[in-house]
Amino acid sequence: MVFVLTKKINLGLFFTKGNSLESWKNSGLLQREKLLYEHMLQKGDLYRVFWFTYGKNDGKIAEDLMNNYLLNKHIHVVPIPKILSNRLGQWIYSLIIFFVHYDLFRKIDILKSNQLYGSWAPLIVKFFTRKPFILRTGYVLSLYYNLNILLRYFFLTLERLVFHFADISVVSNTTDFE
Repeated sequence: MVFVLTKKINLGLFFTKGNSLESWKNSGLLQREKLLYEHMLQKGDLYRVFWFTYGKNDGKIAEDLMNNYLLNKHIHVVPIPKILSNRLGQWIYSLIIFFVHYDLFRKIDILKSNQLYGSWAPLIVKFFTRKPFILRTGYVLSLYYNLNILLRYFFLTLERLVFHFADISVVSNTTDFE
């Protein structure tokens, strides 16, 4: 399938629940993770990218990276509000993110998850906005963890929902594809 882009597209990328720009930077993942988005921006496939993160300091970190030309100026980092940055607050934020950033979601054309864990956030936004949702998974959680019955049920239910309602699903290996 070939997509022809006829307008400037704004993408909203939802970080894995609990992950931050700071954790990407400190672990060395930032250099790799930003390449796809910077490439698509450079080619003109995307106009802007909004990164929804779970780091309360990510706005300052992004500003420092941009000032040092280490992050494309068209990548806008949207950090979690400080009041919600604790463990419970992150869960609440992932469920109410649409209401927290209502005006911003009006500017975004496509929603994308970075991993399955936390993909309920863009799914919720999709329900309110009817915008296309790309589900990207590094691995399917229910296949790789020895989970107790409650967690297994949670992940299986989550997987059924997000795979069913995603407009496009991207998996990293053939085992997850089946």
